[in-house]
Amino acid sequence: MRLSLKILLPALLSLLLLAGMSGFIVYSLHLQQQSLRDTGRQLLVMDHLVGELRQQRAAIETHLLLYLQTGKQSDLDAIAEADRDIARAVDDHPLQAGNDEVAPQLQIFLESHHAIVATRRELIRSNALGDTQRVRMLTGKWAIQRERVDANLRDLRALGTIQAENTLQDAAQAQHWMKQIAFYAILFAILVVAAAFAYVRHNVLSRLKTLTTGARQIGGGDLGHRIGLAKTDEIGALAADFDDMAAHLQETLGLIEKRLQERDAAIRELEAFCYSVSHDLRTPLRAVDGFAQLAVKDLGPDTKAETKHYLARVREGVQRMGNLIDDLLAFSRLGRRAMNVQEIASETLVQECLETLRNEYDPHKTQIKISQLARCRGDPHLLKQVWINLLSNALKFSGKTIGARIEIGSLEQNGETVYSVRDNGAGFDMRYADKLFGVFQRLHGIAEFPGTGVGLAIVQRIIKQHGGRIWAEAAPGQGATFHFTLGGMQT
Repeated sequence: MRLSLKILLPALLSLLLLAGMSGFIVYSLHLQQQSLRDTGRQLLVMDHLVGELRQQRAAIETHLLLYLQTGKQSDLDAIAEADRDIARAVDDHPLQAGNDEVAPQLQIFLESHHAIVATRRELIRSNALGDTQRVRMLTGKWAIQRERVDANLRDLRALGTIQAENTLQDAAQAQHWMKQIAFYAILFAILVVAAAFAYVRHNVLSRLKTLTTGARQIGGGDLGHRIGLAKTDEIGALAADFDDMAAHLQETLGLIEKRLQERDAAIRELEAFCYSVSHDLRTPLRAVDGFAQLAVKDLGPDTKAETKHYLARVREGVQRMGNLIDDLLAFSRLGRRAMNVQEIASETLVQECLETLRNEYDPHKTQIKISQLARCRGDPHLLKQVWINLLSNALKFSGKTIGARIEIGSLEQNGETVYSVRDNGAGFDMRYADKLFGVFQRLHGIAEFPGTGVGLAIVQRIIKQHGGRIWAEAAPGQGATFHFTLGGMQT
């Protein structure tokens, strides 16, 4: 939440500033438009008033000339009506109350109009009395007053024009100020955004970079590294969590290393004990075998066959025990021997293994088919042991099958090379497949198929050392197929 406020607050202030500026500009434009509309209406009203006054004055002058020529009372009545219309138009005009500049000008016009009306009435009365001299004098006075009234009308129209020009100037000045305000407001908003960006760059992006760099370094295994950011926001809290996690992992790793060292020491002691026991067992076994062999030689012709059978069983047990000790030693040595990884021609390696096992099968009774085998990378000595154990198993469990057949091959499956050894021998029940690769685990009786039960455990351990996996498919009486991969060491 703190980091969000640090990032969003400058942006929010900028938006508020721009919104306020936009509202001010819109309101100012509204006021200018209202002022322009009012001024336009005043101009129209002024033009209408000036036009009406001139029309009434023209009618008065027309009726006055007619009256002077004809002397009809109707012309005098028309003149009086026109005078009342002019006075009413000026007195009731809305600009009288709404415009401080126009109202005095209208009053001046009205006064001039009243003066010219008075002069006109005297002129009519003098004309009726036949006072020619006074008529001439009043006619000159009336002409001057008439010119003054026309000047007042011109002043009224000019005043409207001046007011319109002033309004336009005020609008232009207001637009100029609005432009300046908008410019400075936008400039200020840009500065705020730039400052916010600089702040985010310095206080957020740089801290994020420090966090990601430190997390990558910790993830790379340097558990002693600490990011060390202050807990001022979520980034600092996350960095502190990373530091705590690294410290905890470092402590846990130390405990694990200690336990591993203790385990390795125990394994070495166990291996040394097994090796010592195995060697110690060889001596009494050789003694038992030697004494049994001497006993067989010392037996006379009258010795019971049962006694000879017992001694033969003793020697067989000793030999089986010796084979079991040899397999256990081989199994225990797998973890201590360093691997010599190199590229291997699998087909050549399989041919060598079959040559080693040539005494364990009859080529006339057992058909062995080798398909094209993919090359691989691994330890030749260890992989030879894998092939020998798998081929030996296939030969052993198909040895009692008429038309025994063993197929060896490889194929590409899901991006990896799978090697296979298939036979059509005794097979086994897949329900017990999980026991195949355990030490001393057997799925067939020892009298039926001899063995120590260690060979497949050795195979699985070698395959795991190569980063691969091994599995089997079988059915009773239908043979078995062993598949294995070599993980990242395959080519």
